Amino acid sequence: MKTVFISVFILFFALAGYSQYQVSGHVHDTTHAPVAGALVTRDNQEEITVTDATGFFVFRNVPAGKHIFSVRILGYHPQSREIEVKHHITHFDFHLSINVVEMDPVKVKGEVYEERIKKQPLHVVIVHTSDMDPYYSPVLTKTLEHFPGIRSGDIGSGSGKPLIRGMSGNRIAVYDHGIRQQDQQWGEEHGLAIDESNAETIEIIKGPASVKYGSDALGGVLHFLPSPMPEKRTLSASLTSLFRSNNMLWGTTAQLAVRKNNPFLKVSFSERYFGDYRVTADSFTYLTYKKPIPDQILKNTAGHHQNFSMECGLAGKQVSSRLLLSRVYRKTGFFPGSHGIPSLTALQPDSSRYNIDLPYQEVEHLKIISNNRMVAGKRMLLADIGFQHNDHREYSWPHTHGLQPVPEGNLEMHFMLQTFSANVSMIFLKNNLSEITGGISFESQKNTIGGYSFFLPAFRQSSQSAYLTGSRNIAENHTVQMGLRYDLASIHISEYRDPYVAMIVPADEVPAYEYRSRKLDKTFHALSFSAGWINRISSHLILKAHVGKGFRTPTAIELSANGIHHGSFRHERGDASLLPEESYQTDLSLQGNYDLLTFSVNPYFSYFPRYIFLNPSGNFSWLPEAGQIWQYKESPSLRMGSEIEGMVKINRHVAVLAAGEYLHTLDISTGYPVPYSPPARILASFRYEPGELEKYKKNYVMYTITAYGPKHNVARNELTTGGAFIHDVSAGTTFHAGKTEIVAAIQINNLFNTFYFNHISYYRLINIPEPGRNIQLIIKVPFTTGW
Repeated sequence: MKTVFISVFILFFALAGYSQYQVSGHVHDTTHAPVAGALVTRDNQEEITVTDATGFFVFRNVPAGKHIFSVRILGYHPQSREIEVKHHITHFDFHLSINVVEMDPVKVKGEVYEERIKKQPLHVVIVHTSDMDPYYSPVLTKTLEHFPGIRSGDIGSGSGKPLIRGMSGNRIAVYDHGIRQQDQQWGEEHGLAIDESNAETIEIIKGPASVKYGSDALGGVLHFLPSPMPEKRTLSASLTSLFRSNNMLWGTTAQLAVRKNNPFLKVSFSERYFGDYRVTADSFTYLTYKKPIPDQILKNTAGHHQNFSMECGLAGKQVSSRLLLSRVYRKTGFFPGSHGIPSLTALQPDSSRYNIDLPYQEVEHLKIISNNRMVAGKRMLLADIGFQHNDHREYSWPHTHGLQPVPEGNLEMHFMLQTFSANVSMIFLKNNLSEITGGISFESQKNTIGGYSFFLPAFRQSSQSAYLTGSRNIAENHTVQMGLRYDLASIHISEYRDPYVAMIVPADEVPAYEYRSRKLDKTFHALSFSAGWINRISSHLILKAHVGKGFRTPTAIELSANGIHHGSFRHERGDASLLPEESYQTDLSLQGNYDLLTFSVNPYFSYFPRYIFLNPSGNFSWLPEAGQIWQYKESPSLRMGSEIEGMVKINRHVAVLAAGEYLHTLDISTGYPVPYSPPARILASFRYEPGELEKYKKNYVMYTITAYGPKHNVARNELTTGGAFIHDVSAGTTFHAGKTEIVAAIQINNLFNTFYFNHISYYRLINIPEPGRNIQLIIKVPFTTGW
């Protein structure tokens, strides 16, 4: 039976014993809601099981006598009870209290929870989006950037790219349901192709996590975890409406979840329309040309987002499975100034702010993921398999140079990326002192291209890896962890020759321009390691230290590109001799959790023997509207910084929260900073919770001030950015209209309509400031019933 191939499973523990009695019970929280997935152990982990969706657990064949039963789960205080077993059936319950670390107005349920600390010496945050109403944004990265170390590289008002400790794109790994997201993340104008409205629990890992997550996890990991399974014999649904004033956004999300016994089904659909957004400027600059912004409305920045997902599976005690199917669709306009020098006519207002004209991008991301879990004794097998199809199209006005023939149609670039991934791991629970995990991963990608223009070459690449990690409690309050990983990756890049380049480039320059991509076959090897130490100084204070080596294989762009990237407003040229990027990083973390005070201090330092980035060559391109050539190069670099966050409870109604971050980078070969590093930032929030007011519950009011430091120490040819103070206000409540519960929240962003720049924004290069004042309203109507 144990040799049967396993295709789909979910996490549950079970152990067999050898005696005569049965012990069972339920695990609830303080509101008597069931706690699913809690780890329940008997007598120092002699036997282990996990609660089902109703919070139920059972031990069979338990010897008569006194036994210690313990329960722990991420997000709750662990608990132990001594039970005397003297009847054939013994039943008792646990009631767990939530362990909330309010490092931020968002209630972060994680960070110092016992189970996560045991396994992660790195700085980890678990975010439940249901608790994020005070900072909620339809752009998920804007919501998450209220955590220190997390920033959003905004792409207009409709999408953004996450940054962790100043790194983004292929320097951080984004995972969804255990599978790495692959959606052309190399582009500055390419946002996350993930349904924000369906992201319920997010794990954020800060620092190098290459041992477990492989290439790209240099800066950290953003992991969208599987949502909890519905409770048995329940039917639940919710309808959420969202409105924003600045870009006239309106959207709706509908969700349905049903479960009878073991089978379950969850369905989600969301749709949003938004118009051109309003800024606080009358003009912008592109390649020294100053152009107007009529009525302070950024034309053609409207968009349409549509998402659908369906998840089904079987919930068992020892074998479980779930299957996710999702479709994410994005159609977003580009401000005309982002695709070459625009004419004055292209900048003039049109009949509707919802119109999407040329240039624009259209993205469809299809995904199938199977999560599989099986428990046998003290061993647990995990198998995650996924397939992704990313269809990315960019449309623009057909144009010619010299005697080049006029292209047919408006499809400028077409990228089709197909990715197959498989991750298999086995966890061995030796005893209460140690845990060993071994795993293998495989990923295969194929990228094809189309359109009348060229930038990204067609390529095929694959990677295989194996890793081993172990953790051990060496003393009562000390845990050490070590890990080792080996990766083998290969890439094949196809050749692309421009037959018309001789019409616009001098004859002696043709050889450097006609091959926009040369045929290339390369293989890369990488060895990663990590070592961590956790010291539970007291029940309130924890110290963590971590040292690790990470890596990243060069992308097809970095190895072989040779042309204009309109997304970054420049001519970029790759280097086929580049080696894998490497980093050595050390982290420290001191975390305190007291009744009236919670804090965390997290300094870090990293050294890159080889850091790949674009460097201005000083040579101007012969291609039209290209400016100078930017060359990919590798150079040793340093990164160091710190994050600090804390909360003080003034009384049971009032809390003051503060967070700050600082990052310093250095390109050792030139003495300049590494390009496009975010400036320092401080956030301060004042939260007031008056308690219940007649029929209004969960009431809160929050005032937040964000101080952005100036960014004057920049790389060559990088724009400097001034500092700013931004004020935001939010409030929320829950009430009933008849028997229907309604959750309402309102925000006012950029309260004083302040003019300021986001140094890492997509449109910063053409001097476009951030959006002006915005009023946002969220109304959610949840519904749950038994059946």
